[in-house]
Amino acid sequence: MKELLQENLSGGLFILVAISLVVTLGITKLNAHIRKRRYLIRRNPVRIYRQIYSKLCNFRLLEKFLDSIALRISVLNDDSYETNQEKAVIALILLALVIIINFTIVLPNVQIVWYLYLFYMMLGGVFLLCVLYTLELMLRMHFTKLLPNTYKILNSRFTTEGDILKAIDRSLIDVNPTIRREMVRIRNVLRKNDPSKIDETFSLMEKIYNNEYFTLLLNLIQQAYYKGGRDSVKQQFEIVTEEILIDIENKKDLALTSRMYVVIALFLPLGVNWLENFNDKALGEASLDFYSSPIGVSFKILLLTSMLIYIVSLLFLERTA
Repeated sequence: MKELLQENLSGGLFILVAISLVVTLGITKLNAHIRKRRYLIRRNPVRIYRQIYSKLCNFRLLEKFLDSIALRISVLNDDSYETNQEKAVIALILLALVIIINFTIVLPNVQIVWYLYLFYMMLGGVFLLCVLYTLELMLRMHFTKLLPNTYKILNSRFTTEGDILKAIDRSLIDVNPTIRREMVRIRNVLRKNDPSKIDETFSLMEKIYNNEYFTLLLNLIQQAYYKGGRDSVKQQFEIVTEEILIDIENKKDLALTSRMYVVIALFLPLGVNWLENFNDKALGEASLDFYSSPIGVSFKILLLTSMLIYIVSLLFLERTA
């Protein structure tokens, strides 16, 4: 009896140890899986957006649209172009969500006919694009204004140092933060001493800013990096600096006037809304009947469309002047 009890006890202990090992192994596996999932959750967004971008690039128009957004985002931050492409995907997803919400939730509940609401939505989208384009144009003009001082500082440092990398290093503390961000990119890629990488980065920077004077600056930096020639580079720096100053002076009055008219036009929809509210209070139902009639709706649509054409024309003239 005693031997049987000892045998059962030994068997029970063996089973208990086996169960403990299985539970321990299971807990270890579960913890490893949880840590892996946490890592994937942190890592997946970038991977997912990159995969989405790669799939969307199969459609030529979407690829151009995403690249256009990425180029504009690159003006505003220090991130790599690949990261900004992923941010462009996020912007596209948000845009798609806004459109879906408008069609599925807002449109069924509006008090006006559906085609008129769609027209207003399209008009609002174009208006928003004009506002963003105006801001982008102002940023680019501000960037151009910073270039003459950048040329002077870089030329002075290059004349002293005789080495473009040292000249860029010494110039960083003196240039505007916007220019400094690009100078850091230039310095970092030049330090790699990889011609293909240098050409790729410089080409991308040219596409981002689309500025002839910044392109000239990049060409002069490349010339100074590969060929040297302190006197010839110094002379070209001085010539281009003078050209930029003359060009900025010639465009200053036109840019100021056109921007003023654009800003006034951007507030026109608020004026139309204020006028409609004033007429509602002054004329009562007669005003409501007019603005609800086909003639009143057509008048508002014509006014808003004319405003957008006016803004686009001014922006185009300023861009091509």
